[in-house]
Amino acid sequence: MGKVVENINKLNETDGLDFNVEMSEVSLLDLIDRVIFNNEEDIKAKNLKISIESQVVDPVVNFNQGLLKVNVLQNLLRNAIKFSPEGETITIEVIRQKQKIHLFIKNRGEDMSLEQIERFNRGEKLKSSLGTKKEKGTGFGLLIVKSIVSNLGGQVAIQSQNGQFQVEIVFPS
Repeated sequence: MGKVVENINKLNETDGLDFNVEMSEVSLLDLIDRVIFNNEEDIKAKNLKISIESQVVDPVVNFNQGLLKVNVLQNLLRNAIKFSPEGETITIEVIRQKQKIHLFIKNRGEDMSLEQIERFNRGEKLKSSLGTKKEKGTGFGLLIVKSIVSNLGGQVAIQSQNGQFQVEIVFPS
């Protein structure tokens, strides 16, 4: 129950607030490497592989480093680990399109229903699902990501079909 309360509090902190947070140039690949390192034990436990593909040399985004690492990248990687079957590859891709940095995190696993995607798009809590090894969650992680990124001028989109799940973040210019 403590994790649910913690996530509700994080969501409340990010929802509708005047985001007066310190923004700085953040090396996206460095932060991704740190988040992967912090989750190495869970990655190894499921024999997962992480593939990082960047079309941008040293992509830098203007964002709050703490929020990006702890609340955005951590949530997204934890979800990808949780829902990936053993032995699969999680792909992290960075591209530049129309002067903006796009981050994609892709993994194979059970599809998210159209209803769940629509709930996400409306900013509603998602139904928590067990991971491939019965890992528990709260259903708030993606909403926290969406709230933070949106409040800081970015965009988040999710796609799920044919066993392929993808989260796309478009960082503000």
